[in-house]
Amino acid sequence: MKESTQAVECMRSVDNLPRRILRLGVALGIVLLMVSVLFFAGSSSPQEQLVQSILDMRDGFNSQYAGDVLRHCSENFQESEYSLDKSSFRIALVRIFLKERDRRDRSFLWHASILEEQVVVQFDGPEEQATTATVLAPVEFERRNKPADKPVWVLEIRGQAERQVGGGWKFTSARFKTLSGRRPF
Repeated sequence: MKESTQAVECMRSVDNLPRRILRLGVALGIVLLMVSVLFFAGSSSPQEQLVQSILDMRDGFNSQYAGDVLRHCSENFQESEYSLDKSSFRIALVRIFLKERDRRDRSFLWHASILEEQVVVQFDGPEEQATTATVLAPVEFERRNKPADKPVWVLEIRGQAERQVGGGWKFTSARFKTLSGRRPF
């Protein structure tokens, strides 16, 4: 009887082995991911950080998540063309995400494109010591269901960014200027 109980316990232990390995692998993967993010997050140049911020904002718009756009803006952010502060910018984005839907399938109508090589960053001094920067980026808006068509609206973003205490950058102001087409939303 004692041997059969030990055999059952041994089999349970063996059956749980893949589950234990999976749990250990997931935990180890999370730890490695956190370490790599902490290690590599500070290794990009100010230029790379600012270009990535613009690309993240584009991706936030395309995924219809205002938080991904606004996390790159300071609390005192101001936009001059449409007189938007951070709060009204959030409201405008959410309104666009909710209203600009296809009538048939309710999918989001718009796609923003920014080419990384077209983003221009100008620093107020040597890049590593700079405290402010101007970032210029053309943004093309096209209909999602017609990606081969000419963009409906081409907009230039001219953003002013400041280096933050932790070393990252936040946009304090921006100006949106139409280059061609017209604002569709």
